[in-house]
Amino acid sequence: MLFNPLRLLVSGLITLAVFGFVGFKALDAFDQAGDALDEASASAADEGSLLHGNDLAAALKTLEKEAGSGKDVLRVTVYPSYMSAEVSTGSEDEAKGYKVQRDGDVQPFGVTLSGPGKLADNVFPLADLDPKALDRVIAAAAKEDPSLSLDDVTHAIAGIDSISGKPDWKVYFGGASFFTANLDGSDVRKGGSAPAAADDAVADATSITDCLAKAAGDVEAVQACTR
Repeated sequence: MLFNPLRLLVSGLITLAVFGFVGFKALDAFDQAGDALDEASASAADEGSLLHGNDLAAALKTLEKEAGSGKDVLRVTVYPSYMSAEVSTGSEDEAKGYKVQRDGDVQPFGVTLSGPGKLADNVFPLADLDPKALDRVIAAAAKEDPSLSLDDVTHAIAGIDSISGKPDWKVYFGGASFFTANLDGSDVRKGGSAPAAADDAVADATSITDCLAKAAGDVEAVQACTR
């Protein structure tokens, strides 16, 4: 059979392509394994932890570059080694998710929306998220409870509070107990206690209930309770 250099060249290119593809898949698998190991071993107090304001700021810039500026978000969850964000697309059914590793790697994922309410009532501007506020919340929590430290923080969530309807931070210590604060890091409250406005609403409702009980069906008295 005659020697065909063209066939040998094509065969070599195919071989290189196959090995190149296998190599790429192997590198991708190693990257994923490395991310998983990093997530399992990371601590909030580590250098480069996203639970530090400066490092979170860098991750938020990466997110903004990937998702686009001026976006609204449903929720941003911050762990020591990565940040997960659910970004509004304007759809009532779907949102776009982004997982940002602390090394800058970004992995998009899909988000299906469900439940009552409108999207507009469950989002807040990504630009309103001040990463330095997280430092202030953690410091205030440790001051209120000296047994806590940055090492105890497992994760933090920025999202719409179900009681106030406003965006806030919830910083979790030990994965269970948490402190709540406004997005700017003010009004830090242990255990997610209701803010003053919600307390006032509960007090008003209790007052009206007591008044109605005392009215005992008297029409004029009932009307007076609701004025």
